[in-house]
Amino acid sequence: MIRNCRSLLSVAVVLLLSAACTTPLPPPELPAGVDLRLLGRSPGAMLLRWSPDGRLLAVAGNGLDIYEPAGSIRRHLLDEQVSAIVWTSDSRTLLVAVGTAMNSRLETWSRDGRKLSDRDLEGYAADLLRTKNGLLLIEGRLKNYRFGSNLRVVLMEISARGEGPARVLYENTLPPDTATWLAQHPRALSGAVLNPTGDMMAYLQFRDPPAFPPAQQLMVRHLPSRRQWSVAALSPPTGRPVFTPDGERLLVVDGKGRLLSLDIWDGQAEPVPNGPGRAVAIARTGNASLLAGRLSVAGNATGVAAKVEVAAFDPAGRQLAWLRSSQLEVLAVAAGKESRSGFGLPTERLESLHDWRARGLIDADDYRTQRRRMMNQ
Repeated sequence: MIRNCRSLLSVAVVLLLSAACTTPLPPPELPAGVDLRLLGRSPGAMLLRWSPDGRLLAVAGNGLDIYEPAGSIRRHLLDEQVSAIVWTSDSRTLLVAVGTAMNSRLETWSRDGRKLSDRDLEGYAADLLRTKNGLLLIEGRLKNYRFGSNLRVVLMEISARGEGPARVLYENTLPPDTATWLAQHPRALSGAVLNPTGDMMAYLQFRDPPAFPPAQQLMVRHLPSRRQWSVAALSPPTGRPVFTPDGERLLVVDGKGRLLSLDIWDGQAEPVPNGPGRAVAIARTGNASLLAGRLSVAGNATGVAAKVEVAAFDPAGRQLAWLRSSQLEVLAVAAGKESRSGFGLPTERLESLHDWRARGLIDADDYRTQRRRMMNQ
């Protein structure tokens, strides 16, 4: 009898603990014009991707779900580990990289939850990015030898015409213990993002220098010329970098929890006040931002300081999705006056200027002078 009572008590404690774990977090104090909607819980989620039309939100990590925040609709697609996701430009199709360790496959899903195709990849799909001409796939390929392992990280273009050649971003030789660690933590290879004009990419280069702990190098690559350079050496685990709306700086939280603002050309750092979270997200218009948990709207701090790990604005900058202790929420941010972020400038002229600077045809002073003239026109 006593044994049965103890068993019942144990079950009751487990149920109470489970109920406590599912109790919604109290919402943070929000200013006027900012409304919050709870969508649900997504334990293990690490990726948030809005569709280009802003109607759907893909949430991935330990599985994959598609949410329609306006209608509070959720479609569950996968239970497997997802390393990268990206919407096609028409918002009708979602490309999903599925797999663990250093092997994965690429799947295509419709927005209504139908699996359309899949194929095996040679390595681990670290990132998927949408460009003006198609998609970019960053893939890590690890080969083991007796003396250690060879890590090759490649970049491939995917378009309607097919898949382009694999171009090496970087290559490293890793000792056995580091290779084993990387196979267990392949997300150390992720972190790529495109600049607003889509002609440059920032990414994190995994390094394992002799006699030093593994580190990550923040790199910028000019896609047309294939030239790349280092912006900063960072202690892992580093958060995903984010370009400022003018494309001239990168915001990133390093492994020590410091929020850094870095010039994309020379790595010059500017101090940025730290918040309680690690997520960095900026609306495309520059009208709103979440910097390490500090929310600002129309250039004014709202007083919200939330411990947020992952966050993303929709393309219009009117909705902010975030994960707060695995709780998925969407904030409706009131639209304010757009900031002058560089989006009023002709994209072709900015891309030409980037090309001249990346190829060394103009120096830093000439670049700044030319860009300032464009801004003042």
